[in-house]
Amino acid sequence: MDEPKHVVDRKKLWRTVIELHQVKLGFSRADAVNYVIMEWLCKGEIDPLLDAIETGELDDPVLSLIARMFMRDKRLPYYLTVHRQSGKGAGKKPGSLYRDMLMALTYEVLSKQLCSEKAFDETAKAFVIGVSSVRRAVSWYRALKLQAIDLPTIKKS
Repeated sequence: MDEPKHVVDRKKLWRTVIELHQVKLGFSRADAVNYVIMEWLCKGEIDPLLDAIETGELDDPVLSLIARMFMRDKRLPYYLTVHRQSGKGAGKKPGSLYRDMLMALTYEVLSKQLCSEKAFDETAKAFVIGVSSVRRAVSWYRALKLQAIDLPTIKKS
């Protein structure tokens, strides 16, 4: 079934608005793109932004506006948030990777001096965390080492 002739392609629409700003208002291409992206973002529309990201036309004023929208600037009508897709689990905080690696390395050092259970307990106390978290970190670290990922190791002196 053919589309009705009165349906407007949204991408063509905002690109036409950019051309209009260039021709009628004398904007440069970059200024027209920035203006249209920011105007549409402030009205809750992200299509021009997505296209500018794909074409590499994203400029500093737009990035500044996006940052202000993430910071929930009260002068703006909309704000931006990041949500995890449903069903993807909680995910790790960026600092967790390094904390887990440090826990595993601490366990490795302590396990050379103490029995394994005592090394797990001492590591958990040092990081003020449960023993099960230390065990998971050590298992994760060992699995990465098996995959031949270049990770720091404790060198004997």
